[in-house]
Amino acid sequence: MQFYPRLFSRLTPYRKLHLLAAGSMLLIAATIAAFPLLIQQLLDSIFITRDHTALQSTTLIVIGLFAIHAAAVYFKLSSIGKINSVLADDLRMGVIDKLLALPVNRCPQLFKNNQINQLIAHIHQVSPNVIRHFAQSLQDCLIIFGLIVCTLYLNQEFTILLLMIAPLLALICRLAAYPGQ
Repeated sequence: MQFYPRLFSRLTPYRKLHLLAAGSMLLIAATIAAFPLLIQQLLDSIFITRDHTALQSTTLIVIGLFAIHAAAVYFKLSSIGKINSVLADDLRMGVIDKLLALPVNRCPQLFKNNQINQLIAHIHQVSPNVIRHFAQSLQDCLIIFGLIVCTLYLNQEFTILLLMIAPLLALICRLAAYPGQ
């Protein structure tokens, strides 16, 4: 577990990329949360009020929302990709610096067993996966929060019921995942 704080401490020089990724994830969550509100307005303008101007404006807003969502996804993926590449480069350079500091008689043992190649391969596999999964978890949490706020706006009673049932569902999922506990 001590691996993650050490890995994230290497990411501190790239704060601007983190801010871009976090802002993009927040924008993605906001667009996903706003979509049900626009669909409700779209259905109301079709079936209830039969207002064609509201229908056209809502349709244009939905199209704009999709464009904003696509741009936010692009910026998120590009910033996370850049963070992954610079992190892998930094970790590889750290390994090479440590190898250069080793005594000469230790190096043939490392090269004979392919330990260096395995270490570099592990760095190349682990660091992008950790960053990608952490970013996806953060984005999912933001989306869930945004959808709960949207549900609260649309129907307060259902939201309270949902929030009361959520811990029970989490307990059921945990018991199903670990049946021996």
